Amino acid sequence: MDARKKIVTVTVTDAPLDAALASLSQNVGTKRVADEARVQDARDALKPVVALAKAVLADVEKLRAGYQAKLFSLTDGPQLASLRARGVPERFIVNLHRAASSAALLLQSASTELGEVSQRVARLDVTDLVLSNYGPMAWRSPGLYPTGPSQIEATVRNYEHSVKTVNELLDFVIYTLAEINARLAQTNGNGVNGHTTMKIVGVDDVNDAPTRPVGPAVSDFDVLGG
Repeated sequence: MDARKKIVTVTVTDAPLDAALASLSQNVGTKRVADEARVQDARDALKPVVALAKAVLADVEKLRAGYQAKLFSLTDGPQLASLRARGVPERFIVNLHRAASSAALLLQSASTELGEVSQRVARLDVTDLVLSNYGPMAWRSPGLYPTGPSQIEATVRNYEHSVKTVNELLDFVIYTLAEINARLAQTNGNGVNGHTTMKIVGVDDVNDAPTRPVGPAVSDFDVLGG
């Protein structure tokens, strides 16, 4: 054997790979913890929005229980056709249909969307925290905001004044019914019922008194009654 030649033994181990994997796993775990913290911060920031949604929803459900079915009944085609047949001017029928359907649909959509707010907040994940550029809104200045939470808050703010809007529509419905009542009285000798005054029963802290004198009682709410 040549004395100048040496035998070199190389030992291959998995140590570098194991170390790399361990470091990667640690980094992933650290990022996951950080992401979960960011999501929780977003949920915490939405607590006032969730509370507002629940408060508005409670009032919406009171109105739905009292009026939604009655409002939908006022958009029924055969009933409206009967009013036309009894000589009620078309403009009153159109106004009645528009106001009643708007109020009923607003109650229905507010109930559905506000009822989903808590679940939407619970389902937030880090992908929902991507920033988007928003213009000025009534409740905040323009700028970059997390997309998911912004969409949730926009839903709640959209219905924040829905109770007031529905009460105004109810006021208009009752006034229109009073006008229809007067037309029926002229043509048939009687009105929808014998009531001469009315107060819309709404929810606490809402000014729900009609702005003008009206005729039929909302408890009856039957434009075809005798």
